[in-house]
Amino acid sequence: MKKSMKIIYSSIFIFLIYVLPMIISYERLGVIIYGDYYQMEYSYIKGFNDIYSHIYSNIFNYLNIFNNKIFWFFVSALISQKFIKWIFTFD
Repeated sequence: MKKSMKIIYSSIFIFLIYVLPMIISYERLGVIIYGDYYQMEYSYIKGFNDIYSHIYSNIFNYLNIFNNKIFWFFVSALISQKFIKWIFTFD
């Protein structure tokens, strides 16, 4: 397989894994402004007591790595890297 075809296949794979879900999310949900999320969820924290109560009530959500979007991003990046290396091993 030519190197140019390998690059095209890798680009299509990255588009399907990372770009297409963002486009679909935009079509379904519209523009999401994360400042609004911050304003609703975290702006009530004014002092140490508010921080303590927030952490105490959300500690299990923070420790659950399966709900963590950054964790899933790195898992998908690892899988993507292995898949692209696999594509480039073909002759």
